[in-house]
Amino acid sequence: MNKKEFLNALASRLSGLPSEDIERRLEYYAEMIDDRVEDGMSEEEAVSDLGGIDSAVSSIIAETPITRLIGAKLEKKSGLKGWHIALIVLGAPLWFPLLIALLSVIFAVFVALFSLIFAAFSIVVSFAATSVGCLAGGVSSLISGGFARAAAMIGTALVFAGLTVLCCIAAIAFSKWIFRLVKAFVLFIKTRFVGKEKMYEQRY
Repeated sequence: MNKKEFLNALASRLSGLPSEDIERRLEYYAEMIDDRVEDGMSEEEAVSDLGGIDSAVSSIIAETPITRLIGAKLEKKSGLKGWHIALIVLGAPLWFPLLIALLSVIFAVFVALFSLIFAAFSIVVSFAATSVGCLAGGVSSLISGGFARAAAMIGTALVFAGLTVLCCIAAIAFSKWIFRLVKAFVLFIKTRFVGKEKMYEQRY
């Protein structure tokens, strides 16, 4: 894929964005390709070095606020006919409650996911507190002469300290997975507002 083909494909995939955003993105990628060509690459090598069209589109959509995507979509659909509007208004008692229900479910899912993160780190904190408490009790027993009790308490403190470290690692990994899942979901929603509508006029 050469420069012109890449930019044409990119413009077509971003047709749901505002025209000024498309222009800015095309100029940006055209400049990146030109810089690589100046460094000795062919156009095909420069395009390949960018990571592919899918990577570029995903990156652009991820960086674009969803409010801007929705606004652009509504602007392009503003030429609704009278009977379209009538159907929308008459169907409001049906689709509006469904929309509210859908948004409520999505909100509940997000709350549940972040509650799981909170619960995971709560376990870490409880293990850490137990370890500190046992350690303090062991030191107190050691001072008072209860060596057997002190050994048991300190041993328990070490066990909970190890559990704290393991759970902390697991909680961090779990949190990263949740954030990746949320990011992927948001990207999926945003891509619904960007799609092929028509080929963009290419001037590069």
